Amino acid sequence: MYLVVLVLLSLLKAGQGSCLPPNNTTGFSLGVSSSRNSSGFWITKMEVINEKKLGVLSNKRRVADLEFNLAQDVTLCSDSERIKISAQVISKGLVPPPGYEVVNGLGYYKLHTSAATWETARATCEEEGAHLIIVNTDREAKVVQEMLARFSPSVKGDADTYSHVGIHIRYSDKIFRTLSGEPVSSCCYNIWAPGNPKGHADTLCACMHRQGQYHDTLCSGTKYYFICEFP
Repeated sequence: MYLVVLVLLSLLKAGQGSCLPPNNTTGFSLGVSSSRNSSGFWITKMEVINEKKLGVLSNKRRVADLEFNLAQDVTLCSDSERIKISAQVISKGLVPPPGYEVVNGLGYYKLHTSAATWETARATCEEEGAHLIIVNTDREAKVVQEMLARFSPSVKGDADTYSHVGIHIRYSDKIFRTLSGEPVSSCCYNIWAPGNPKGHADTLCACMHRQGQYHDTLCSGTKYYFICEFP
């Protein structure tokens, strides 16, 4: 008698199938069932479901194609036979929109050279399924500096001297926070230019100078270059 093993691996995207409750960030379940078919063969079905919240404004994102590898191994013994069927599923993760460049170990980034206000920059990134860059480390600050360094400082203004970044002070506690709400002082790169932050407006946001220091700026004020980060 042969044992037939059917392995079904499903990777669900948010918004399809039976998805996560609103307050859950991840979900994993494993189910196994066995039955005998009309020919007398045992059929074992395994279902693995892995689901993960995609983060800020995930409706524009899509999951990469999955690659499936199946392998069969048969072991013959003196009075028995063992059949093993293994399945490997490989996913390269989320697929960025055109124009994004990969930085090994960090992620995907895109420099927009059409100067815009902070509000417009944020909306543009979200339309691409990304978000305005949140600088977490010194290395990520270097990404901003290197992208801005591709352009000589403009003699006409500061548009290419700064890049908008995904932090703001729009909560009642007047603390600079990231787009996802974490205090910048405890989660992220937090180096400010002398005298900054200097404003106290409810609509205050931030940009980064090409030398790697934050400056505060009005969210709907000055137009600068900006970098979108994906995912």
